[in-house]
Amino acid sequence: AGGSVGRAFGRAGMPLTLLDTPDRLILLRDQLTLVEAAIREIGDPALPARLSTRTGIAGLGPIGIQVQSADTLGDALGRVEVVTPLLLQTATRTGVCCRGAEAFYGYEVAERIACGRQANEILALGYLLGTVRHFLGKAWRPTRAVVTGAWLPARGEIEVLFGCEVALGPRAGLAFPANLLETVNPCRFRPVRD
Repeated sequence: AGGSVGRAFGRAGMPLTLLDTPDRLILLRDQLTLVEAAIREIGDPALPARLSTRTGIAGLGPIGIQVQSADTLGDALGRVEVVTPLLLQTATRTGVCCRGAEAFYGYEVAERIACGRQANEILALGYLLGTVRHFLGKAWRPTRAVVTGAWLPARGEIEVLFGCEVALGPRAGLAFPANLLETVNPCRFRPVRD
């Protein structure tokens, strides 16, 4: 987007050589700092939403495989809840809670981190959206998305990318009708062993 990767990594205090080992685990606070540095580098507060909605569930490696091989949307969200702290960071959690006819697919950073929390939530919500869209189609829209914080830069642009209202609240997540949890996987990935 016209920015310098080297400058973004420099602003985050991270060596550019990390790009040579893309599967290397990076501490969550360093990830958040890097996302914030990239936002500042190109001047695009909607960057996390843009990245995650373009990448989709297929770009999440082992987590994406778990989602794509689940029988139903509810099963997929349960798998993501179990594997997220194992494959990503122990400080991140996802999970579904139902209140009446509404399901809330939440995302939480348990670690005390001031810099980049909201940008990380936006990034995560795009991936959560990709998870649900694997089952319900690319055009599916949640009832609303929620992020924490007092205000949201580029709110209108993020709402366009997510296809729904983005509200501010105590916990980040996506709200949608609970009956959708029973949706059967339309394109189930079945790993084959030789």
